[in-house]
Amino acid sequence: MRFLVPEQPVRLLGLPGPAVDANVNQMREIMKKYGFSEETMLDRLECFGGFAEHAAEMRKTVTAGK
Repeated sequence: MRFLVPEQPVRLLGLPGPAVDANVNQMREIMKKYGFSEETMLDRLECFGGFAEHAAEMRKTVTAGK
């Protein structure tokens, strides 16, 4: 599998996607620290494949807090 690297451009053949055991809670804290809103985080999670389950769980907590 190859990835696009700025120093050595190659054709993009595929991405592995998120890790099976991705630490989404830690990602959420880091994104919050850098000023991302909960809605922006959800948009990003839902945009990229493989995070659907994480986004659904997060959406529950976001909508419950409104």
